[in-house]
Amino acid sequence: MKKILFVPICLFFMMSLNAQSISFLRDTTSLTQSVTAGSYISMQNRFTNAGVMDRWYKWKMVSLVSPIGWTFTVCDCNACAPEGVDTASFSVASGANCIFVYDMIHQGTPGTGIAEVKVTSLSDSTDTKTVYFVGTMFLNTSVYDQMNNVNAQIYPNPAQSTLYFNSEKIISNGLCTIIDMNGQTVYSKELKNTKEESIDISLLESGNYLLILRDEENKTMITKSVVKQ
Repeated sequence: MKKILFVPICLFFMMSLNAQSISFLRDTTSLTQSVTAGSYISMQNRFTNAGVMDRWYKWKMVSLVSPIGWTFTVCDCNACAPEGVDTASFSVASGANCIFVYDMIHQGTPGTGIAEVKVTSLSDSTDTKTVYFVGTMFLNTSVYDQMNNVNAQIYPNPAQSTLYFNSEKIISNGLCTIIDMNGQTVYSKELKNTKEESIDISLLESGNYLLILRDEENKTMITKSVVKQ
């Protein structure tokens, strides 16, 4: 009987060791704010070692799309990497969690930056997770505060073919654009004297996108992460 039980117990133990351990609070972290030249926009995501063993991990920035002059820093569970370093290793105890931080720094250029960061367990190359950080910066606080008062809903999210936009205020002359995680514009539509619009995403490939709504002065009113199923 002991020999019969030995195999299932060993299999269970091996499965536990190889179980997926990487867990993030969210797949995409977005933040929009007004800042002064030389400052930064800081985005946080919670990382958890969901496995049964203490493990070492490696993060690597696999894609970065940002305006000219922007730089970045990453702080993992152990330390902050020097500015511009795009990979590092860190350790996390079993069941422990920490704040994974991505900072986008600019030198006076407003715009939107998108970073794609991949985290992989060093003991299991199949245990991997990709997260996105999307930061939008403004240089004029008064304009941003005014635009930030616009309350709008984008639904459903995720969506298969059509997104719907509903604003509490009439948009006299705006522009709705959707960009992919490579920073390419894949959809664009003018908004004139409207509070409601439908957005056709049926031709987009499945994945994560960023929807941006701008006013007539090209100031961003809304930034929203959306998912095409």
